[in-house]
Amino acid sequence: MEGTSIDYKMICTDGAGVTKDENGLEGTVEKEIVTEVLVEENGAGRKQSKRIGDPYDDVYRTLLNDCPQLLIPLVNEIFHEHFTKDNKVIFSKDIYTMKEQEGKLSKRMTDSSFEIIGNVRKKYLIEEQTRPDTSILIRIFEYSILVARSTGVLEDNMLKVGLPNCAVLFLRSTKNTPDEMKIKIEAPLGELMVDVLVMKLLDYTLEDMISKDLLILFPFYLFRYSNSRLAECDQDEEQLETIKADYRRMQEHLTRLADKGELSEFYRHTILYLCNVVLENLARNYENVMKGVQEVMGGKVIETEAKKILNDGIRKGKIEGKLEGKCEERVNTERERHRADAAEQKVSMLQKELDALKQQLSDLMQAQELKLVEM
Repeated sequence: MEGTSIDYKMICTDGAGVTKDENGLEGTVEKEIVTEVLVEENGAGRKQSKRIGDPYDDVYRTLLNDCPQLLIPLVNEIFHEHFTKDNKVIFSKDIYTMKEQEGKLSKRMTDSSFEIIGNVRKKYLIEEQTRPDTSILIRIFEYSILVARSTGVLEDNMLKVGLPNCAVLFLRSTKNTPDEMKIKIEAPLGELMVDVLVMKLLDYTLEDMISKDLLILFPFYLFRYSNSRLAECDQDEEQLETIKADYRRMQEHLTRLADKGELSEFYRHTILYLCNVVLENLARNYENVMKGVQEVMGGKVIETEAKKILNDGIRKGKIEGKLEGKCEERVNTERERHRADAAEQKVSMLQKELDALKQQLSDLMQAQELKLVEM
């Protein structure tokens, strides 16, 4: 999966509303992000609305693209696996083309379809969901079939396909959010039941995230606070301090891991930056909360530092490449010089031998001439 650049200034400017479910539980509903694009039609320009998605989906995808190793603790927690950090994460093709009715082609995009290679090799599909939505099972089924089809093998008139291990990460949940879901596939000779495991962010405190190394959840930590709680924190300095303390500890933990060499600086700054992105969306109506957390997290400085680290790494790589090239060039030049010196020495030696042979021949000819004269 190749990384993509995201213009967060563009996708983080839309509003949010508040709603309540049938049980009176409050939650935020993010409006779809819509931008106007100019479309040429019959020579005349017209505007057309284009949906560019949920900013939290983009945060999740950025985490996967830029920090793929963070998936390993997540998989271990959800599926009770025992992969280690040095195991390899390989992403599958995340955009698939499907032919629908009337022959139309449509594209399907998965949040995360990947394999982990350790003592065993397993396929996984983990979808991030901002709020409860039963249609997620339909998408999981579609994605699972696409992933299975892309890795299918035809042997002796039999198509062998393997479905990935599936799960959903709910950033928000209510008491009606299921603890597990299933997909039942009915076939003429029987049925297949596919488990879709459920992970709810609300079930994990900051201490849980730290102890289980679930750094991938750090950017979404603010989802643990309802809008009513954020409103209270916005008006109460003492409650606001609780949120600030959590983010301060989060930052200190990431710094400690980086200092110990257990987390790269790029990973650290990417996580902090994405924490700030989520903050700017969830807390944009709560000025004191946003300012308070940004003071702790470093605000916009995070983006600059993250990019600086990446650019410095690229620049360093180029410099090292040039130095290696120059070093190799010097080595080659030195080798050529030694070869030239050796060749020159050999030519000189041969020249001396030739001169000696010439002298011997001259001496021999002179001796022969003397004998002829005497006769």
